[in-house]
Amino acid sequence: MTVADTAAAPQMTTQHDPSGALAHWLAAMARSGNTGAICDLQRPHQPSEALALAGRFAADEKDRPAFEFTATLFAQYHAALPWRDSIRHYGSGDMGAALRRVGSGTLRGPSDPGCDRLFKQLVGPGALPWRHLQHAIARLRSADRFPPSWSQLARDLSTWSSPDREVQHRWARSFWAPRRSR
Repeated sequence: MTVADTAAAPQMTTQHDPSGALAHWLAAMARSGNTGAICDLQRPHQPSEALALAGRFAADEKDRPAFEFTATLFAQYHAALPWRDSIRHYGSGDMGAALRRVGSGTLRGPSDPGCDRLFKQLVGPGALPWRHLQHAIARLRSADRFPPSWSQLARDLSTWSSPDREVQHRWARSFWAPRRSR
């Protein structure tokens, strides 16, 4: 299956839910074992068909970098690992919820000093912390934890620079004060 074949199916839903269409396309690529495209996506500064197709899912040109970087993070998470479960293909929760799962024993998320430090770097002031996002995905992968929702991540990265910093506040709530299950 080629990159273009994998990209054809979700095109119809792009206008209604661009980030969901991206997530479906990425999951289809992983399920089909398209290691060539996944390998291409791991190199965000190297032009490739896969990266161009990932950016095409963005509804607006200003969102293209967020969609391309989400695809890069997806590829870095899935590199050389034969996961077949859909939760790893689609992810779960936002980045705050995902990093809350990192650690061992009782030292998870905010209780894990390294994870807490990384999270503070992610939501701190300033531009989108690309390098720290890559580190967060690497931590999730090495700890064998589920990634964040890839569609949510694309949406979040698209609106990262919002003056109200809603994404950063939502991630912080998920990391430090998650809702309790009843």
